[in-house]
Amino acid sequence: MFWKKGKEASVVSRNGSAPSILSANLRVTGNLVTDGELQVDGAVEGDVNAGRLTVGEAAKITGNVTAEQVIVQGEVRGTICARSVQIARTAKVAGDIGWRETLSIEAGAHYEGQCKHTDKPRDTGKHPSLPESAHSFLQKAAS
Repeated sequence: MFWKKGKEASVVSRNGSAPSILSANLRVTGNLVTDGELQVDGAVEGDVNAGRLTVGEAAKITGNVTAEQVIVQGEVRGTICARSVQIARTAKVAGDIGWRETLSIEAGAHYEGQCKHTDKPRDTGKHPSLPESAHSFLQKAAS
């Protein structure tokens, strides 16, 4: 919890729960699923599905990422599928990106892969390298 001017204040995600944080010294092998906010500062070997995901500068995710919003400051090796994707200058991404609304890649970021923008509400075209779960997410986000 955080204190501000003598009053208790807490950080709460949009679903009413506090954000989850995986610290820099934590290594997870397996899939992570939450509809809330997740910040990864350690290493994850597995798929990550979150409402909002922040990949810290020292973090490394080896697996597919699906979220409403993704901010990558560290390393992701796998497909990213989100409504909004932001790749910071410190990021290293090796994998395809499927997004619905916004994609930004800062100068200096390392990116290898293909991008697929779903701009039509009824776009049924499937990107060959995106996993089926990513196609389902993009279809759901389009409606």
